[in-house]
Amino acid sequence: DRSHPQTQEIYEKLAELSLEMKTAGYVSDTRPVLNDVDEEEKESLLSLHSEKLAIAFGLLNTSPGTTIRVVKNLR
Repeated sequence: DRSHPQTQEIYEKLAELSLEMKTAGYVSDTRPVLNDVDEEEKESLLSLHSEKLAIAFGLLNTSPGTTIRVVKNLR
């Protein structure tokens, strides 16, 4: 869903964070993703999880140093 008014900024922040993580040596665990998708696509799918989008939103909308808590509802 990309109807949020800050969608573009959120995805840009997420891309920025992903680049920083890769530069720091982070490697995604792609084992849980379906096997019929190439490795690059798996990484892309994992990078767009709602929790990561929530963190990007929080970083954009809070002051530096503010604690961000993300709670997942597993209905």
